[in-house]
Amino acid sequence: MIALAFARLDAAEDPGILIHDAREAALAAARALGPRDGRPLWGVPFVVKDKIDVAGMPTTTACPDFSCFAERDAFVVARLLAAGAICLGKANLDQFATGLVGARSPYPVPRNALDPASLPGGSSSGSAVAVAQGIATFSLGADTAGSGRGPAALNGIVGLKPSLGALSATGMVPAWRTLDTISVFALTVSDAWAVFAVAEADAYSRPMPAPVVSPLPPRLRIAVPTRASLVTDGDDVQAAIFHETPTRLRTTGAEVVELPSTRSPACPTRAPESPSAPPHSGRASAKSPRRCIRSPGRSSRAGWS
Repeated sequence: MIALAFARLDAAEDPGILIHDAREAALAAARALGPRDGRPLWGVPFVVKDKIDVAGMPTTTACPDFSCFAERDAFVVARLLAAGAICLGKANLDQFATGLVGARSPYPVPRNALDPASLPGGSSSGSAVAVAQGIATFSLGADTAGSGRGPAALNGIVGLKPSLGALSATGMVPAWRTLDTISVFALTVSDAWAVFAVAEADAYSRPMPAPVVSPLPPRLRIAVPTRASLVTDGDDVQAAIFHETPTRLRTTGAEVVELPSTRSPACPTRAPESPSAPPHSGRASAKSPRRCIRSPGRSSRAGWS
């Protein structure tokens, strides 16, 4: 499975997906797994957004000068590894996780898995593309103002943003400490939910055990904004494509209910990303890499020093 994951990475011919390729370490971890032992994520390949620490790998937040060497795993990563998952490497992102397009990185821009001419979405661009390309079964991203859900939508996969504080943010470089949330990318809702259930909270997270996912109702009932209340900021192409969607949903048997939007025209379309990068000191070098030192904080407020 791990060798196949890297074969798919090579076949994709996309140097923008991963910032750090942990091929040798991942293959060694796969050989050390032994026979199936009942762990829920035994042998499952995943990648981690490169603002979340994985022991033995650099954390760059897509800024080479900010790079530091992680001496221990982020709490969520440690939970996944203990459940048998195998990390393939660190995924590309908009630098310092400040962007929603996926192109604000000094590294090559990951190619959208559905349309290479389109943006991959950000800031968790590499995490989304790795799953959409079938390289990783799931991946970790982060979602402050859409950085997990946006790339998932643009690449046709599932993006799960847990409630704020449900997953520990210990070991993650913050973009906006009070809003940051580690997110999960997967091909299906059930896969994303299984990962969320494994990534339990620590003492600094909100107690929020994952409930059992209920089955789909016999007929889906989906709400959409009315034509008069849909806001696309003058983008007629976007509006036309949006209005085609309810028609397609109805052909699948879904009930579509139009509701007026309650958003005021004076309100911004989306919440802003953090305007500034997190503080750091010194320049990293190959001879003396800077160490990542994280201190835990309440709820989602992981510390950085």
